[in-house]
Amino acid sequence: MMSNTKTDCAMESVSCLCGESRVVRSPIQAKDEGTGKSFYYLPCASCGIERCSPRPVAEAIGSFYPANYAPHTIRGASIGARVKSLVYMTFWAEKNSLGRLRPLLRLLLYPIRGRAALAFRAPPGRQVFEFGAATGNDLAIFRDAGWTVSGCEPSAYACSLAAQRGIVLQNCSAETAELAPGSIACIMLNNVFEHLHDPVQVLLICHAALEADGVLVLILPNHNGWSARLFGAGWPGYDAPRHLWGFSPRPLTDLLARHGLEVEQIYHQAAGRWAWQSALQGRHAAVPPPAWRINTARWLALALLPVGVLGAMLGRGDFIKVVARRRQA
Repeated sequence: MMSNTKTDCAMESVSCLCGESRVVRSPIQAKDEGTGKSFYYLPCASCGIERCSPRPVAEAIGSFYPANYAPHTIRGASIGARVKSLVYMTFWAEKNSLGRLRPLLRLLLYPIRGRAALAFRAPPGRQVFEFGAATGNDLAIFRDAGWTVSGCEPSAYACSLAAQRGIVLQNCSAETAELAPGSIACIMLNNVFEHLHDPVQVLLICHAALEADGVLVLILPNHNGWSARLFGAGWPGYDAPRHLWGFSPRPLTDLLARHGLEVEQIYHQAAGRWAWQSALQGRHAAVPPPAWRINTARWLALALLPVGVLGAMLGRGDFIKVVARRRQA
């Protein structure tokens, strides 16, 4: 009988997405910040993808998402949002009012050209579907750019907030979402792919639903980035047990290729101050860091921001944005 409590729920052990069960090195032990319960990430001996195993079953994982889970909020205008809008207008918009400033802005903003939600060569259609759309923050950006938007979200509360802004979502898991074959020009998963119990099933849905030249956009933590290597389980990418998988560019590219999706571009992104501070404080580490590091994390995080930018420029960013196309028959 399944318990509904966070600390005592039904668990399952899983093999890697490639089918391999062997691991290449010792597991990484991370803890849930809310309950203190430990979980283990096993690196696959064959492809390198990391998996959380044992893990809560799909029916129980919802209890690990608190009511105040950050993505389940509506984000207002911010400096970051305005910068992303400028990036879109500079690199990706077909029509804009930048005029002669556009070449200069392309030079200045080139390192962050992948930050905008619509940072890709747009396919002929203008229909977007977002898995794990939360309150529709990304979909609102697409809608403002003239796209027809839809999506799914397992949180009923987040769906209700999205509905208040006119965005209707399927209230279901990604694995059970319904999409008509060949009906979607763009599918997005923004920090969602690592949460899925069955990423392969979702990739099959994506491949079937995308139109010719349709694009799949994934944004997710990079487990081969500098921060992941430096801080291990303290790094926010090990958000146990919400993050069920750990990806890096090479094994993710291979996984997409096996399911008919060809990677067109990978943009490396530097994390913000919050990520450095969380890693320094070791919020997800099973063994707490020294007190001096916890007490100085706020200021050290600010000092380390340039390191993150350099890592992104050298292909070791904290996050990656992957743009893939449906392989032509």
